[in-house]
Amino acid sequence: GNIDVPRDITDVRDVARAYRLLLTGRQNGDIVNVCRGLSISLREVIVRIVRIAGIADIEVKVDQGALRSHDPSDIFGSHKKLTELTGWQPEIGYEKMLKDIYNYWDTIIKTLKH
Repeated sequence: GNIDVPRDITDVRDVARAYRLLLTGRQNGDIVNVCRGLSISLREVIVRIVRIAGIADIEVKVDQGALRSHDPSDIFGSHKKLTELTGWQPEIGYEKMLKDIYNYWDTIIKTLKH
């Protein structure tokens, strides 16, 4: 699909912490967004993962068949209400999140090869 669209990507550990705070608090059914509040393009995610992996050069191919004609140009939310209710803020930045994802899968792949 389109890798140039920005999306609000939040680390699952931040999301789990937000859920815990919501479950242990007194929100009384309030509806909140659990999100970073910033967006990053999927292309930028690829660039960062490639850099983390130490790969010098890759060719990115977009599957034209996976492109959606009505794909929103940018998706991000506001965690203002969540922060007001619980004090939650996203703590894990994109670099740490992507390094941790890369290291996790690198370990899995190395384990499978042995």
